Amino acid sequence: PDGEVGLLAVVTPSRTPGYWKNPALTRSFELGEYWLTGDVARRDSEGNFYHLDRTVDVIDTLAGPVYSLPVEEVLLADCGDVVRDCAVVGVPGSDGGERPIAVVQLQADAVDWTTEKVRETANQALAETGLATLDAVIIARTPEDYPTGPTGKALKRELRTRHATLLTR
Repeated sequence: PDGEVGLLAVVTPSRTPGYWKNPALTRSFELGEYWLTGDVARRDSEGNFYHLDRTVDVIDTLAGPVYSLPVEEVLLADCGDVVRDCAVVGVPGSDGGERPIAVVQLQADAVDWTTEKVRETANQALAETGLATLDAVIIARTPEDYPTGPTGKALKRELRTRHATLLTR
């Protein structure tokens, strides 16, 4: 229904025939005539769809799901004078659920910003928009601190693995 978050599915003649030599995985993305894209979205009353996250990137907190893309959008829009790029991922928290953290690349002239100052600024902007706040911010000072794939997108699976014990040490 409109306004509710759900899995995005499509019907299209250009749909993939499936995963190479893996019919079980292919079947897991089929729902009747629909192909599940692996995305989480919501539709408004005018029929517009809003992409919230990839299913693998949803942060499962004890308070409910946190979608990383809206959080990243706020960081880039409201903290853009400081944050050049960012990736929000979930890592295990001491409470048993996942907690959102951000790995950020700073603008060239923001070298004096600390992780706490970035986190405080980001959390204020996130709270004003009603989104979940960050438990931690990590500043990526080198390219190795912010791994990307061939398309230049942050490798969130790598960041989740790298920072898995950040909040439970």
